[in-house]
Amino acid sequence: MTEIRLVNVSKRYHNGVQAVHSVSLTFDAGRFTVLLGPSGCGKTTILRMIAGLETVTAGDIYFGAERVNDLHPKDRDIGMVFQNYALYPHLNVFDNIAFPLRVRRMPKQQIQHDVYSVAAMVGVSDLLDRKPKELSGGQRQRVALARAIIRKPRVFLFDEPLSNLDAQLRHHMRTEIVRVQRIVGSTAVYVTHDQDEAMTMADTIVVLHQGVVQQVGVPSAIYTQPANRFVAGFIGNPPMNFFDGELRPSATGFEFWEHGALSSIRLGSHLRVQSEVPQKVLYATLAVRPEHCSLLPLSYATPGEEYTCVGVVRRVEFMGHEYLVYVETSEQTALKIIRLLQSTSYIPSITESVVLRMESEFCCLFDTSGKRL
Repeated sequence: MTEIRLVNVSKRYHNGVQAVHSVSLTFDAGRFTVLLGPSGCGKTTILRMIAGLETVTAGDIYFGAERVNDLHPKDRDIGMVFQNYALYPHLNVFDNIAFPLRVRRMPKQQIQHDVYSVAAMVGVSDLLDRKPKELSGGQRQRVALARAIIRKPRVFLFDEPLSNLDAQLRHHMRTEIVRVQRIVGSTAVYVTHDQDEAMTMADTIVVLHQGVVQQVGVPSAIYTQPANRFVAGFIGNPPMNFFDGELRPSATGFEFWEHGALSSIRLGSHLRVQSEVPQKVLYATLAVRPEHCSLLPLSYATPGEEYTCVGVVRRVEFMGHEYLVYVETSEQTALKIIRLLQSTSYIPSITESVVLRMESEFCCLFDTSGKRL
């Protein structure tokens, strides 16, 4: 198992574009780390620098104690799986998988043994005589995975390998990739913009934005304790609800007055903040996830109740085991819609006035720069 370390790594292209800004990361040996972020955030550039396919403008990359900046890709002992599979169309499945071993001039008997073993591991034993054009997308991805595995690399690199698959097959292949990585035990770095892939596959998630690391942590921490507003807004489907307004001290804790709203949201003393909030009016953003909100008929409203506001239902979407409800909470010119997931025990009607409750322990506050309070 090999630990990968990036120390103040930057990448600037010849046209002046700075793709990666002084990134320092540690990819733990034998762990599955996912680089997550929107298009253009630098995640693929980081992966390609680890692979040696892109040069490093500044900083150092280490595999264990070895600095690999100047090593060619073939000398870094990596197995890479691409989005487009990168199979040789003129070779059958057996020969595609065997190719890395033949380059090493391994004995035929050893090649045959290893190919059959790896093919069984990824479930393509019955496809060894077929050409890539005779395979489905999922089968091609399995072959590409087998070809990477058979080299027994110290590092696995995955560049959005499931993007071309349909939703059901993507879900299945997530499980397969993680299962195989656990068996092989190599360090894995996986690039994706799909937060569902990141949440279900990763031991550790690295969230990137504009070439800068925003947060590193286990999936549950990334989801429940976002470090800043970008992470809070990027992670979660449906996305987090944000209320921009003023945070004011009160006798019981804080009051949050949303801009343009007719009333305040009493936060009380139970809101968890990560830093000391000044005892004065502060422009801030209150955030809460849809699953941490609930609705009740307006007749259930309790005057002065904490973490509540009144709104009007504008849209209801059936999701199977629950409903996605859109509630308008402002009657001013700026339309403010809150999304929440509602159980089937109470389904409000369109245009119905409702009370929206927020679970205090899951609310977050961010300052005007987006930093977590």
